[in-house]
Amino acid sequence: MRKAASAGGTAKAIYLYHVKIHEVAHTVREMCYRALHNIISVGAHVRQSHARLLDKQRRVRSIVHGMRIRGEPQHNIDDVLETLTPPELAAVSAAETRLRTLAAAEIELDRALFLLSCYFAYPR
Repeated sequence: MRKAASAGGTAKAIYLYHVKIHEVAHTVREMCYRALHNIISVGAHVRQSHARLLDKQRRVRSIVHGMRIRGEPQHNIDDVLETLTPPELAAVSAAETRLRTLAAAEIELDRALFLLSCYFAYPR
C-alpha cells in the first residue's frame, strides 16, 4: 500500500522573487500622500466640529493669563475657569488629544516623504 501524497510539497519549494525597489518607492510615496490627505481632512473636520469649544477655551485661557499678570485673586480666576463645564472640558481635551495625535502622524509622514524625495533625487 502506498502513502497518499502529502500537501507539504509546496512548503519545500523555493520561490525566487524580484522586487523593483523604484516601483515600491513610488507606491509608498503615493500611499504617504493619500495618508497625508486623510490626516489633513480629519484634522479640519475635528477643528470644525469643535470650533466653538476650542475658541471658548482659547478665550478663557487668555483672560486667565491676563488676570494672573495683573495679580488678581485666585477666587476670581477660579470663577472664570468655571465657565467651562466638565463635559465641555472633556470634549475639548479629547479634541486636543486627537489633534496632537494627528499632528504627530503628519510630522512622521512628512519625514517619510522627505526620505522618499531624497531617494528620488538621485538617479538609479
